Amino acid sequence: MIRRATLMVMALLFLFPPAMLAIEFSADSIMVMSGQESTGKVYFKNQDLARNELMGMISIIKRPNVYHLFPDNKKYAVTNLTEAVKKNPMADAADFKGWMAKHDMQKVGADRIEGYDCDIYAGNIKFDPEAQPIAMRVWYAKKLDYPVKSESTLPAPMGKMIAYIKNIKVGKQPGNLFEVPADYTRVDSIQEAMGLPDFQMGQGMGQPADGEQMPSEEDMEKMMKQMQEMMKKMQKQNG
Repeated sequence: MIRRATLMVMALLFLFPPAMLAIEFSADSIMVMSGQESTGKVYFKNQDLARNELMGMISIIKRPNVYHLFPDNKKYAVTNLTEAVKKNPMADAADFKGWMAKHDMQKVGADRIEGYDCDIYAGNIKFDPEAQPIAMRVWYAKKLDYPVKSESTLPAPMGKMIAYIKNIKVGKQPGNLFEVPADYTRVDSIQEAMGLPDFQMGQGMGQPADGEQMPSEEDMEKMMKQMQEMMKKMQKQNG
C-alpha cells in the first residue's frame, strides 16, 4: 500500500506537464503534502517547452520527453511521454480539455486566483485497477489555458496534496532554462537519479513489472525517508 501511494505521488510530481499555453510566463510554485510545504519555480515558454523546480528537483519538458534533473548529484533521467501515458493517466495533460473529458472531470464552480478567472473541475483519476481512484479538483485559468491549482486526495498515509502557483509574471522566458547542463550524467531511471532503490512502476502503478521483485520494507522506508528529507530541505532553503 505504501509503495502504491509513493508511486502515485511520484507520478503527480514528475509527470504532470503543462497544458497548452497561450502566453509565456514564470511563477512561484507551492506544494503542500503531509504537513510539509515546499516552494519552487515554474517557467513556461510554449506548449512544448517548460521547466518546473521543486523539492530539489528540476523537470524540463521538451516534448515528447521530460528530463528529470537532480542538482545534488548532477544526474538526470528521461521519461518519454508517449510511452508514459500508456501506464499513467497523469503523464500528459497537454490537451487539458481533452484530458478532462477522458476522465469525466466535471465543472463544479468558478473562482478567481492570482487575478485570473478559473473554472473548477472535479473528478476521480484511476491509477491502478485494483486501487481506489484519486479524487482531484483542478482550478483551470482560461486566459492562461493552464491549471493554476490542484488538490489530490491520496491514499493513507499520504493524505491530501495541494499544488498551486502564484506571483505569475508574463514575459519571454530564456531558452537556456530548457537545456540539460553539459556536466550532468544521464542514468536509466528517476529512482537511480534520486539515489533510491531502482524499480519500475509496472503496468498497474502499484504492481511489479514482469520479472521484478517487490522492494523490501527497508528499501521502502529508505525511499519514504528520502522523499521527506527532500521536502524538508526545500522548506529550509525557502525560509
